[in-house]
Amino acid sequence: MSEKNELTFEEKLEQVKQVADRIESGELSLEDSISAYEKGMKTLNSLSKELQNIQRRITKLQTDAAGESTEVELEVSES
Repeated sequence: MSEKNELTFEEKLEQVKQVADRIESGELSLEDSISAYEKGMKTLNSLSKELQNIQRRITKLQTDAAGESTEVELEVSES
């Protein structure tokens, strides 16, 4: 984990998967399901922002054969 004790991208993604599994399993009450859903959505929004930042970083890192920096749009497939 980082200095701030934040979870890694992969750990956050695993949390979202676990929340989804718990909600789908029916083991949670309605109120707990709603709370878990809200937490999961908050985490998903955080992951989305991280991905956007990563896209910007990758775009900045693109260079052509002559070593010139060029801005290249990163295409991300949505699955």
